[in-house]
Amino acid sequence: MPIEAVFFDVGNTLITTTEPEGKVFQRIASHYGYALDSRQAEQSVNQMYGYYESAYGNDSGFWSDNSRVREVWLDMYGLLCELSGITEQAGQIAEDVYSYYFSAEAWQPFSDVLPVLRRLDDSGLALGTISNWDITLSGILAGISLSSYFKMIVASADVRLHKPDEAIFALACEQMGVNAARAIHVGDHLMADAAGALGAGLQAVLIDRPNKHPGYQDAPRIQDLRELPDLVAAL
Repeated sequence: MPIEAVFFDVGNTLITTTEPEGKVFQRIASHYGYALDSRQAEQSVNQMYGYYESAYGNDSGFWSDNSRVREVWLDMYGLLCELSGITEQAGQIAEDVYSYYFSAEAWQPFSDVLPVLRRLDDSGLALGTISNWDITLSGILAGISLSSYFKMIVASADVRLHKPDEAIFALACEQMGVNAARAIHVGDHLMADAAGALGAGLQAVLIDRPNKHPGYQDAPRIQDLRELPDLVAAL
């Protein structure tokens, strides 16, 4: 059955930060008089993401409510301050870091993204996004010149649904006008993207840029997006 549509996760699939998050945190903290060691800042960011995965595993539903998204990220950046020994003005620093990532300047596409989007678009496939993201997603994608490639952009906080729930994948397929069996979802997260898409009846591709899941076998696994067009064509 030929593929008619390709959906993409966004963060760590299509786009990444323009500079390391530890460096951003270090710079913003310096505005408040804190001189952080760069290695310490990066280590604290890694610890913070351990908290994120725990929060995600316990309740990924926070992504379907913009106020809850804000609450979780402010908690995360507050924890980042705590891990870095920042006690005073931690709340304002957390707000500043959170606000920074609202802007397109904070994000950039991976180097393999534009060539692949052009190739898929030229082949006549319908392209869209299904992302656990707050209400800033469309503006960010427009700001980095990606939105024109997508027939529709589904951000969880906009539709009040979230991955891995089947409902958000079903909604995206309905909006695209495609049967789930003729759609592929590409993403980097085992639960939200791969398992979520497969559970909703879509085909899935795991993009595993850092080679974290070499033994994964439930769906095709790629490390570079440039592998995708030939993979789609073969299905």
